[in-house]
Amino acid sequence: MLRQYLENKSNTVVGLVDKNNSEIYKTKVVGDLGYNAGMENIESKIIDNFKKVDFNSKDTLLNTFSKVWQNDKSWRIHIQKRLNENAIKDEFDYIQKTVDCLANSKEYILAKYKNSWDSVCYNDDRSWAVVFNEFGTVMTSYKISDELESFENKYKRYEAKINKGKTDERFKRGFETIRDNIRLF
Repeated sequence: MLRQYLENKSNTVVGLVDKNNSEIYKTKVVGDLGYNAGMENIESKIIDNFKKVDFNSKDTLLNTFSKVWQNDKSWRIHIQKRLNENAIKDEFDYIQKTVDCLANSKEYILAKYKNSWDSVCYNDDRSWAVVFNEFGTVMTSYKISDELESFENKYKRYEAKINKGKTDERFKRGFETIRDNIRLF
């Protein structure tokens, strides 16, 4: 697929379109800012995406958790990858580890780009990490190991500006509630 950058008057990239000029990613322009606008609301976007998941039973959870993901196909490929790495026992274990990480996260690391999409990473005492894009969609969730390059170092190589902050307590409490509910399954 041919991708073409859309630019605003200050030559800031504000979106991507395919060869038919169909927008690939929804964007928002605020002044001279494009795709990087609104990152301050990332936790609200994450919560909004998690509202799409049905937490009423284990079956409905397993059938709807992919809604917080980029798409169902990438979700399935990702789960298989984590199974092959022996990082998880099954799909439910993956969901539990992801939610646990968010409930226990003490800080976030935000990678802001000049010419690309922003990413935010939450980690749980350096054992598990969850990475979201600027739309609050899960990009990956993985076991942290000494062999892997840290999120921070990886994105510094891409010349991202790194910001760190304390995870919002209301955000954590929301995921603590989810965690406690799915432990009952």
